[in-house]
Amino acid sequence: MEIRAVSPEMSFARYLQKLCGVYNFGILIDETIAAEIHGFNKMKHIRKIGKIGFSYEESCDRTVYEAFGGQKNDIVMLKELTKKDFESGVEFFQQGKYSEAKESFINVLKKNKDDLAAGRYLRLCSDNIDGSEKGMKTFEQC
Repeated sequence: MEIRAVSPEMSFARYLQKLCGVYNFGILIDETIAAEIHGFNKMKHIRKIGKIGFSYEESCDRTVYEAFGGQKNDIVMLKELTKKDFESGVEFFQQGKYSEAKESFINVLKKNKDDLAAGRYLRLCSDNIDGSEKGMKTFEQC
């Protein structure tokens, strides 16, 4: 006999774990955990990834942050160097200001061509994607 626990929180955690693998993230932290960490806003090597659309009983979007301090030194340096542009791009994207967001993510990719999250956002800002994906104002939808 096998024991399993199933809950929306576990599903969300599993989804975040999958995103870490796809986008080479460090550790992903959602807004509820971030609120419980004393001094979270002052911590180094944290960047806002954006909103992840997550629905179980009702639809909701959760803000997610990446803690990247444990990655290789060159990756940490590049993410810290591009953090301001990346987070500006996220804010513009969530406001529906896609041309401004696009500029921010291009600036990130000029300095860090391997930032897969910036590449994902740049694709979402493109005029060439279908309407179902554009305008969702979330980084990913699970």
